[in-house]
Amino acid sequence: TGTAIPAGRSRELDLVLSRWEQARSGQGQGVLISGEPGIGKSRLMRELGDRLGAEPHTWLEARCTEDSSGQAYAPVVDLLTRMLDPNRDLPPEGRLTGLEALLSGYSFELPETLPLFASLLSLPLPPERWAPLDVSPLKHRELTRNALLAFLAAMAERHPVVLALEDLHWADPSTLELLKALVEEVSSSRLLALFSARPELEPPWAASAVTQVQLGALARAEVERRAAAAAGGPLSPEALEEIATRTDGIPLFVEE
Repeated sequence: TGTAIPAGRSRELDLVLSRWEQARSGQGQGVLISGEPGIGKSRLMRELGDRLGAEPHTWLEARCTEDSSGQAYAPVVDLLTRMLDPNRDLPPEGRLTGLEALLSGYSFELPETLPLFASLLSLPLPPERWAPLDVSPLKHRELTRNALLAFLAAMAERHPVVLALEDLHWADPSTLELLKALVEEVSSSRLLALFSARPELEPPWAASAVTQVQLGALARAEVERRAAAAAGGPLSPEALEEIATRTDGIPLFVEE
């Protein structure tokens, strides 16, 4: 098919798929795909999603951005907001009602958890119904982190979960703290924590806690194969030589 995994990446895909099989059977896994921009990190993640297809699972995806690197839990806030309001057309009250239903559906005690999630999503709490938590900012942060971990674990009890977070090199400190805690306890849940980042990321977790998948430049034969595929037919030796020289084996550049 047109979306078949490139020959130069089949080994990496097999490795990620094997980690998914372990996660699905209850031995949660963390995987970090690292490499330069354009090397194929997003494509590898998309390919995993395609392979899982109709298999029962929950796919949660979000992306860290340079603009939001100063906002606490930025990708998590984006993910939860999309879950509650896919079309981004609900007023805050509508999102709060959805949040109540979502947390109730996973049997959370609302007086303890709703204020945490509402605060995270900047949703106003009607004081006649909900009391804010009377705790220090530090305690509030710890409770929020624990509630997010509990929420992911509850989802993974229902269906195996893939949490796909891209561009972790732009993650805010709170998100990195959350992911460090997630990686430390992921082995007891049906969850695959799948991250992508550029090589400059300094992961917050121990190296042994996560499987590293490092994407390097494509071999010359794969550059030529991919260039011909992108061009829709054979290319002259001169054109292939120029493409190989100018792209350094970066898949995105080859195709462009």
